[in-house]
Amino acid sequence: MKIMDLERYVSKIKSFVPLLVVFVCLSLFPPMELLGFTQKKSQKELELKLKIPPVIINWKSSMKIIGARKELVPPKHIKFSFDDFFVNSEFPDIQLPSRFFPVESNLDLELAYAGYAWYLDLFGDVTELFETGRAYLHKRSPVEAFYYFEKTKEKAKKSQNFLYFSASLFWGVEALMQMNEYKKANIWRNELLEMKSNASLPYVSSASFYLALQACKNMNYSLCLNLIERKHWKESRYSKHAVFLKSWVLYKQKKITLARKNWISLTRYKGKFQIESLVNAGIVSVQAGDFKESFRLFRQGMELLSKQKKQSPVYESIALYGKGWSELKLGRYNDALLSFALFKEKYPIHKLGFSVQVGSIAAKLRLFRKGTLQINKIVEEIDSSRKFLSSSLEMENILLELAWALFERKEFSKALHYVTQVSNQSPLRKIYPIALILEGLCFYEMKKYSKSFAILKRTNDLFQYRSFQSEIKLKNISNLFFSLAAIHIKDYKLAEETLRLLVEQEKNKYGYIHDMASVWLAEVLLDKRKFKSAEDLFFSILPSSSSYLQAQMGLSWIYFSRKDCRKAAPLFEKIFYSSPYGKYASESLFRAAESRFNLGELQKAINIFDRVEKRFEGTLVSERAHYQKIKLLIQRNKLDAAESALSAFLTKYSKSIFLDEVMFRYALMPFYRLNFSISLKRLEYFIRKNPKSKFLSEAYLRVGDAYYNLGNFKKAESAYSFVVNKFSSHPEAREAAYSYAMTNARRKNFSEFLKQARQVIIRNPKDLLSIALSFQIAETYFSERKLENAFEEYLQIFAEHPNSPFAAQALFRISMIHRMNGKIDASLSSYERVLQKYPKHTMRPDVLFGLGETLFNIGRYAESEKWFYSFLSEFVNHEYVSLSRYYLGICYKKLRQRQKSIEQFSKIIKDNPKLNIELRVNSILELGTILIEEKRFVEAKKVLLPASKLRDSSISARAKFLLIRILEEEDNKKAGIRYLNLAYNSFGDEGIVCKSLLRSAEIYLLRNEFSTAQKIIDKIERSANLRKCNKIAAKKLNLLSKKIKHIEKKDVKN
Repeated sequence: MKIMDLERYVSKIKSFVPLLVVFVCLSLFPPMELLGFTQKKSQKELELKLKIPPVIINWKSSMKIIGARKELVPPKHIKFSFDDFFVNSEFPDIQLPSRFFPVESNLDLELAYAGYAWYLDLFGDVTELFETGRAYLHKRSPVEAFYYFEKTKEKAKKSQNFLYFSASLFWGVEALMQMNEYKKANIWRNELLEMKSNASLPYVSSASFYLALQACKNMNYSLCLNLIERKHWKESRYSKHAVFLKSWVLYKQKKITLARKNWISLTRYKGKFQIESLVNAGIVSVQAGDFKESFRLFRQGMELLSKQKKQSPVYESIALYGKGWSELKLGRYNDALLSFALFKEKYPIHKLGFSVQVGSIAAKLRLFRKGTLQINKIVEEIDSSRKFLSSSLEMENILLELAWALFERKEFSKALHYVTQVSNQSPLRKIYPIALILEGLCFYEMKKYSKSFAILKRTNDLFQYRSFQSEIKLKNISNLFFSLAAIHIKDYKLAEETLRLLVEQEKNKYGYIHDMASVWLAEVLLDKRKFKSAEDLFFSILPSSSSYLQAQMGLSWIYFSRKDCRKAAPLFEKIFYSSPYGKYASESLFRAAESRFNLGELQKAINIFDRVEKRFEGTLVSERAHYQKIKLLIQRNKLDAAESALSAFLTKYSKSIFLDEVMFRYALMPFYRLNFSISLKRLEYFIRKNPKSKFLSEAYLRVGDAYYNLGNFKKAESAYSFVVNKFSSHPEAREAAYSYAMTNARRKNFSEFLKQARQVIIRNPKDLLSIALSFQIAETYFSERKLENAFEEYLQIFAEHPNSPFAAQALFRISMIHRMNGKIDASLSSYERVLQKYPKHTMRPDVLFGLGETLFNIGRYAESEKWFYSFLSEFVNHEYVSLSRYYLGICYKKLRQRQKSIEQFSKIIKDNPKLNIELRVNSILELGTILIEEKRFVEAKKVLLPASKLRDSSISARAKFLLIRILEEEDNKKAGIRYLNLAYNSFGDEGIVCKSLLRSAEIYLLRNEFSTAQKIIDKIERSANLRKCNKIAAKKLNLLSKKIKHIEKKDVKN
């Protein structure tokens, strides 16, 4: 048997083997009742012929197409960003504001000289005493200072001078603090804080602010807020200090928005707080991720600083630094580079220098990602900065940023080189999961899915012990690609579990991850044919999502798989027109046409392609539409239309990327119509014109096939040999080797065929073509009735390749060989083994039939009935149905279940008017016989009368015989003479003549017409043409003689 490829070979075997099985089964073991045969067939009739069909290329020709999706293959190069996880600015921590003191008059230090002491004690007023205390405090003489502040307090209290009373309390506290008299200082301070006079307000505010600062240093933020939110601050001239400190507290409490709002409110006031507040508000804006606002604030701060006469390098450097980082985060990379360069020029030695260098490299990397800078110089800068940045944690961030930039440019090996430097050195840092994820993605893009799977699994395990809110996105990215890698390695269960976890999360700002997870979970469910669950997930994807088209494609496939082509066709068309140049364009266009075809709208299917070709004329879409139309026409076996379309394509798209394939298909068109000579010429032209085509190996193979079918086996062998030697690594080489061997089978040179087939099998013992050759070897032995050899070959196929397409056929053949050798139990056991091991195989109906027939032939009718009943229950449209009903009818007859037997024979007669005439007639005769036995004579006559009038004398004679039996059963006196007439008219049919004469004689005997009966029997005995019933007649004649003598003796006595 010579075939084109493995799939077509399997289809040939499936069609050839059952027919062969029927032939053997019916030939070897016909029942006595079956088809009215009375003699076994000769041995020659049992021999099988090994049929070698011509080579043909089989295309699907079924009238419906069931969706055959491609294998699940997740996409590559999914676009997403890690930008918000890479390098970040390192702003110095915002410091507590400094303490303020109430404004006093200028100091007179001469008051602190000892010569004035006696005078002040006797005559000094409140002002002089207070100023003297201030002078001593300034000279760091807190004891003398406190003495005068105490004197001031006493006099101010007597005179109710609240200003000096509060002032003496405030500065007295300062003197006591220097003296380490903290307890007394607290008493005085508390007395001050209880004062309500407006004159004392500056001193109360300063004392409160001091206490608030102390509370902040001790991280007692609630106490601090309590002190600076008291009512007196609204009327105080120092209220801005309180607002500034409150902003600091809010900043420490992570209330960034409120802190920024308060600092921005202070920028309206010129002076010290304006610059500090702008810079601090800019810092918290960066931390809040509001880089537009931070850029505005830092720029405004720099403008104000440039107008000041006195420079403020601290705030100027922070403002310039913050501006550069804000520009970097806003994607203004060139501006960021300028800001960082200016910072380096102004502050060559600065504690923020590390971060500025990091920011500068990061900006250059972003420009590289945009394609405006070369990577080589950036790598050189990174390498030269490693020593300088070795103490900065951001160096690893830079390496990670570099790896990501290379990853985006699809330089995965280089990216892997840098990212592994980070993942190997930073297991405790926040960037470690990012490094692992990026490492896993590099392996994913390099198609090393097992490694990617292992690394991403380690990442997922790591996230079980980390719960940072900022890492949710990382965890989701890791889970997404982990599940996609799982799909690649075909671990669909784990992929489904992981994707389901992502889908069950609330759809947040990382919605694109949620959508991708939903789509791929739906794809996995669709592949498992869980259509409803997949459909719900596909419907959940909104049109604004980047996964929308994939979801729509999934929905289309669901409708297509359900054979709901009325929904599938317009949806496929919608997908195509939504993105005619997109990744789904070709498939959606083709499936739309297929759906139309399935609806019986072939012309509409073709019109889809024609309409697209016209609409997008001059573009790749137009060319692709014509190409897809050709594929559909070939697949639908519309060869004339396909050939016209191919010819038109060659004329219209002479520079197409599909040109060589179209030329090749055009060359094969005559091949499909078995016009091998023309196909051969076109194939040879194709080979000359396309010496580097990917279809070249197949073209040479088809040349060999063409010669093979033309009977030129020498040239066929030459072509096959060329393919084997020239294209040894191509799949066509194996088929050519197979075909080379099969040429000898075609020549019936079985010894040479066996030799070459063995060579092919030895080279590729596990290849399906080799298994096919092994099966063909067994078939060869079987055809030559070398049953022992055939048995060994079939057994070896079944033992070594139990999951191959040929294993079930081999086991079936083993059953047949057992049956042919008379090993009925072994045959039955093998049949049942086929059913157990291959319950859904295409051989199942043959096996059920074989079991029933085998049991029938050895008289085990009850068991036979079970298998025939199973066959008819499962295969109502099978070609063996009528024959199975016939067997079943006989089984019921033997089991005395006559009504069931009548039903089976009636169905054969009623349902199969064009049935094999012999089977139909035998069914009529069997039904007539049973009806007669049941005394249902009217029904019997109705069944038998049409058969008695047929031109075939043998059939009509049998029917007439049964009709006469009805007369006999009805005691009709004409029955005897009718039997004699039937015997006279059927002289060529020995069986009918014999049975008719015997029945006639029996009737005359029953009537005591002995002489007539004796004449009939005597004629049977002497007739040379009735050898079958000579002995029966002799016995009857002997019995009749005895009976006559007995009657004569009776008469004598009487």
